[in-house]
Amino acid sequence: PLVERFEGAPGTQLPPEWSAGSFGELRSGAALDTRRPQEGDSSLRLTVGPWSSGAGFVRRAAPVRGETTYSLTFWMRGA
Repeated sequence: PLVERFEGAPGTQLPPEWSAGSFGELRSGAALDTRRPQEGDSSLRLTVGPWSSGAGFVRRAAPVRGETTYSLTFWMRGA
């Protein structure tokens, strides 16, 4: 199974297989955070300012195969 952890990533930068971005009026950011991860030493921190239009995203490529069941779990905490 693919289990994602952020330990060992360089500084506060995203690991190379991750990307983040935004478009429209929205400006967002993504970086590693060591303040209160759910488990391990760090987590992915997303920041978003006020906006009325646009979208933000984070992306992680992962191989998938047809006719296979996948399960994804995300843990989120609001600031």
